[in-house]
Amino acid sequence: FDQYLNEKVKPQLKEILTNYGPIGLIWFDTPVLITPEQSADLVNYVHELQPNCLASGRIGNGVGDFGELGDNQIPSGVVDGFWETPATMNDTWAFKNNDHHWKSVRTLLHLLADLAGKGVNYLLNVGPTAEGEIPPESIERLQEVGKWMRANGDAIYGTSANPFPYSFDWGSITTKGQNLYLLFKTWPGSSFSLHGLRSRVQNAYVLTDPDKSLNMTQSHNDTADHDVLDLSLPSNAPDENLSVVVLELDGTPDVDPLSLQQPNGSVTLIPSMAELHGPKDDGLEIAMNGATQNWYETDQFLSWKFKVNTPGTFEVKGITGTPRGLERVKEVEGPAAEKMKGSYNKNVLLGGWEGGHNLSVTVDKTSVGAFTSPDEPVETPHAHYFPEFATSLGTIELASPGTHHLVL
Repeated sequence: FDQYLNEKVKPQLKEILTNYGPIGLIWFDTPVLITPEQSADLVNYVHELQPNCLASGRIGNGVGDFGELGDNQIPSGVVDGFWETPATMNDTWAFKNNDHHWKSVRTLLHLLADLAGKGVNYLLNVGPTAEGEIPPESIERLQEVGKWMRANGDAIYGTSANPFPYSFDWGSITTKGQNLYLLFKTWPGSSFSLHGLRSRVQNAYVLTDPDKSLNMTQSHNDTADHDVLDLSLPSNAPDENLSVVVLELDGTPDVDPLSLQQPNGSVTLIPSMAELHGPKDDGLEIAMNGATQNWYETDQFLSWKFKVNTPGTFEVKGITGTPRGLERVKEVEGPAAEKMKGSYNKNVLLGGWEGGHNLSVTVDKTSVGAFTSPDEPVETPHAHYFPEFATSLGTIELASPGTHHLVL
């Protein structure tokens, strides 16, 4: 491999980076077995030839100029640093004449908004035919996404991530200066409430209709230390796929850092917002997609603080996922699967859902728990690649508003 790097890769890099003018980025997709020293050497070689050329995170070992999440991987919350997700328009990277599982324009826009709200670039793949032609299905979808971007691109271009550390069931938020962009994949109708925004809103409007200000009120509940923005919206969605509302603030966004009860009554606790407890040297950690990984010991646990403003009875659910899509197990059965076991991580490439563990949840002094099971699929845009499942753990009564403590 070292001979390959020195006698094949570096000469080609020199050719590319010296014969064709400025190159902005080289998207390495390197072997799993590359060493940290080899990865760093390649990055340095690129920068020696062209200091402004970026090397992708797939160069390995965390030394790229930006991070690369897994294929079609959507993190559960905001990701620190510079990251992107490489994604397909159907199920394959190159052209495949029997792959007709094209994502809809609506799904592509929702993924774009979701990733932008988490601070992640959306690298959307196009697989040309053997004749070098872009499939008409790709062209149609790209043209529709471009049409939306011409009208709503301010909510994507030049923005940074959602100031809240979690995402929302109704859509996403992006930030630019003193503006928040609310990207609604589900239009709420004539009224909408945003919880946890402490900044004062000076003006609100639909992005495609900036001259018409929306009516709004802001309130603060001292008992629960809870802020609510109430917006009056048009009854019908401005865009059938993804509508944008702009909030002009009186300064940089200031939000409540805790997980908050949402307008539908729910509270979502994601691992990246948790405090990790127990032995720190190995085992339980938070993966770049925001999920837990390597959690095998019972003396390790997670805890969160969260707020509710409307107390009551809550159903507690645990969400479990797969390292890789269940469909892929069928693709590599038999001799092929046996052959791959020797050189690949079996759990990642061959395994499906890995549950069956007992989850115990304690809120304040009440505990519930159950064994996880893949019986209740959770609908997400990326469910085809990384299925997720919910397990009901029981119900918990929260009698008072304010801050509560949960241990998993």
